[in-house]
Amino acid sequence: MRIHGSMCLVAALLTLMAGNVRAAGTTWRVANDGTDSGTCGSASSPCRSISQAIENASPGDTISVGAGVYGNISGDGSFTHPGDEHPQLVGRPRRGGTDGCIICITKSLKVLSLHGASATIIVGTASQTYPATVQITSPGVTFGGLGQGFTITGGNGIGVYVDQDAVDPVLQKNINITGNVDQGDGTGFSFNGLQFTDRPCPDPSCLATATVFFTGNHASGNGTGFAFEDNAFTGSASFKNNVATGAQNGFWADVGLQSETGTAVGEGNVSFSNNVAIHNGYGFRLALTGPITGNSAFANTNAGFLVVPGAVFQGNSAIGNSGPGMIVQDSADLFDDTNNDPIDQIRVFDHNNFFGNDRNRPAMTILEDGVGSDFPGVNPGPAAHCGILNVGKVAAAPGQPGPQNGDPTSPKVVQTASNNFWGSARGPSAAGPGDAAGGPCDQNGGVTVFKPFATGDFAITTVP
Repeated sequence: MRIHGSMCLVAALLTLMAGNVRAAGTTWRVANDGTDSGTCGSASSPCRSISQAIENASPGDTISVGAGVYGNISGDGSFTHPGDEHPQLVGRPRRGGTDGCIICITKSLKVLSLHGASATIIVGTASQTYPATVQITSPGVTFGGLGQGFTITGGNGIGVYVDQDAVDPVLQKNINITGNVDQGDGTGFSFNGLQFTDRPCPDPSCLATATVFFTGNHASGNGTGFAFEDNAFTGSASFKNNVATGAQNGFWADVGLQSETGTAVGEGNVSFSNNVAIHNGYGFRLALTGPITGNSAFANTNAGFLVVPGAVFQGNSAIGNSGPGMIVQDSADLFDDTNNDPIDQIRVFDHNNFFGNDRNRPAMTILEDGVGSDFPGVNPGPAAHCGILNVGKVAAAPGQPGPQNGDPTSPKVVQTASNNFWGSARGPSAAGPGDAAGGPCDQNGGVTVFKPFATGDFAITTVP
């Protein structure tokens, strides 16, 4: 009997303790009629700000956000009023300095909206101190979901930001950014890898192995819709089913500072599949990436695609862009003007559509720096109906920076682009309905081989 009584007493104590501790995997509620406190977050007593729920939650929990407006709700940008978010300065341990964010997701949480992006708005503000409206600073975060995303707006520097140094140099838990909309920020969605000098150690256990997923997001009216700067990131990144509209660069990817040192680490670790770019300056501006498959670029001003060759360019469509459907540029950075680089050619380049492009562009100039990029920029012209404008080694052009600056001739770079559709069953043409390749569309040592060609168009797999 005494043993039985003791067991009952222990059970009672455990029950009492459990009542004061939330179970793992708790869901925390945030609502416009909530009130922030150190104990808010239940269905009957929701928090008002997403930041407060993050502070109250534990890793592995879910934050469920109701319809309404969050962020800079007072409108004055001070973040000192009840219900305003709690901006923070987040350290960058290896690079030094800090990142500043209005909503900082500092734990491995799922942050989801109950009613989707159209009904759940995060309003930032243009801030030099907190230039990211939402920043993910922990591995294992999910921000948004299909039908469970957020709309981020307010004119800040970055809408949704992942800086590997602020997260964890050894990034080994995936990050998912899904179903969100960003409007009117400098950059809508951005990832920045470690600077090449900041690699934690040469041991494999120290290397990042996670994947950062950007899936089903929409960037509208930004300077750059989606940005990826690899630097020394050894994990992978995936951009899939996203849409960019009204930006200077719809999708932008660059190897970063490592390209100037000759120590490229992981430029092929980012893939772009089934994304859409409409009414941007450049639809896609991609340097040395991994596979580029099933994407569509429509009605962009400068070009549908500007690509420094990587591994695969297949199943894409460039249709009705004012500039060329695609610019192939073999200079990865200002110093790349040699022809001994195995990534000078796209190794798989077929089953793409190029038509209705390059009907209205200005005279050609070669710029020292592309906007937001380490590789030379191109403003190609005059219009020549180019489905592909192959500008060769831009860095080797006379007058451009580089170790062989001023060479009388540029190195010859041959790009095989067979089995593509050019808008006509007769193949590329400088006049008529089809787009052109070769001839005036090959410049600065670039040579495009376009035969054999497809006589009919390929299916467009992306839907905006």
